[in-house]
Amino acid sequence: MSVNRVKPLYILDTNIWLDWLVFSDEAIKPLQALHAAGQLDIVYTSDMRVEFLDVISRAHFKLSIEQQILVDKRMQQIAREVPAQSVQPSIRCQDRDDQIFIDAALAYAVDWLLTKDHHLLDLRKRAAKQGVRVGTLLDWARAYPTAHELMERV
Repeated sequence: MSVNRVKPLYILDTNIWLDWLVFSDEAIKPLQALHAAGQLDIVYTSDMRVEFLDVISRAHFKLSIEQQILVDKRMQQIAREVPAQSVQPSIRCQDRDDQIFIDAALAYAVDWLLTKDHHLLDLRKRAAKQGVRVGTLLDWARAYPTAHELMERV
């Protein structure tokens, strides 16, 4: 399935969303800047959102219910929800919880699936054969000259 797009399409895994919405990690700033400038589009599925909500509700994040609601609303403002789609051929991820990310990345032929998860990073070569780049923020910055320049300024 394709989505209406005129700019690069991205999926962020839960850890990247945490960097953006909870930790305000410096490494996320170039991505935020390009998004704010309207130079990329971010999508998620309802399953990805459910996982994110589960993670931010864990006690070690120390987020109140109100903070969790605000973080969730912010995610919905930044990205748009798309329906989950099955994809053939699929790439199997060793961690079932991460399967939703690679499935959506392939189904929507995203430009980037940004992640810190080693199970997803292990799928780089197989995803690349299907036209999807899987990588870290640093991988992305190295491949995207504008982002690299922004990373050096941050």
